[in-house]
Amino acid sequence: MNPSTTGQKQPGSLKLISKHTHLVINDVITMPATLTRLAESYRRQGYDVERRGPVVVLLLPGGEVHFCPDGRRVVQFIFQNKEENRG
Repeated sequence: MNPSTTGQKQPGSLKLISKHTHLVINDVITMPATLTRLAESYRRQGYDVERRGPVVVLLLPGGEVHFCPDGRRVVQFIFQNKEENRG
C-alpha cells in the first residue's frame, strides 16, 4: 500500500521522512483488531487520529504518521508537511 495516496492533502504536500517496521504480528487475521487498538491507544494519549481504510493516521501540526498493514507487519511512515520544510 502506498501511504502517499491515502492522505487527504494534495499530492506532493507531504515529504516522507522515515519508514520502518513498527510491529510484527503472528496472525494476519488479527491485523484489523491490532490497528484498531493502535488507533485507540493514540486517541487515549490525546492525538488526533483518523482511519483511512486500513491505515491509521496520526495528524500532527507539522505532518502525519501513517501506520500501514503489510502482511504480518505494521509499517510506520513519518511525513513532514512540505511547507514546514522551507527555510
